[in-house]
Amino acid sequence: MHSGRGVQSRLRSWAGATHHTKAKQQSIGMKRFHVHVRVDNLDSSVRFYSALFGAEPAIMKPDYAKWMLDDPRVNFAITLASTASLDHLGLQVESSDDLAMIAGRLSAAGQSVAKQENAACCYARGNKGWVPDPSGISWQTFHMSMLGLRAICFVMVKEKLNIFPLGL
Repeated sequence: MHSGRGVQSRLRSWAGATHHTKAKQQSIGMKRFHVHVRVDNLDSSVRFYSALFGAEPAIMKPDYAKWMLDDPRVNFAITLASTASLDHLGLQVESSDDLAMIAGRLSAAGQSVAKQENAACCYARGNKGWVPDPSGISWQTFHMSMLGLRAICFVMVKEKLNIFPLGL
C-alpha cells in the first residue's frame, strides 16, 4: 500500500510535468532580437558597426545594411536617413504560428496589432505585426517567408560574386 506522502509527491510530480508540457506547447521559437536604426552617414556607420560586431554586413545596399549576428543572436539593420534615430525594435520568430501567438497575447493585453501580410521590406518578404510600446517605441514581430529567405541568400551570393542586382 502506498503512503499518502508518496501519492502527494507523485501528484506534484505529475502536475509539474503537465504544467511544463503545456508551457512548452505554448513556447515561441524566437529566432533573433531585431534592432533597426536610422543613420545619417551609411559608410561611417557600416565601418563603426562592422568594427563593433567584428563582422561585415550580410546585406549591403546603397541605403541599407544588415548584420545577422550569432553572438549575440541579433538581426541588426541600419537605413540611411536625414536624421539619426532608433527606427524600431523587434522579434524575429520561427513561424507564422509563432507570429499569431504573439499577436494573440498582445491583443489579449488590450494592444492593437497592425498586421502586414507578405510585406516587402529590407530587401525581403514576410508577415509582420506592429505595435507601439507604452513610450511610443515601435515594435515589430515578423516571420520571413521562404521566398524572403531565398532572396536574402541570393543577395548575399550576389554581393560576394558581383552578379547582376536583384530587385525585390
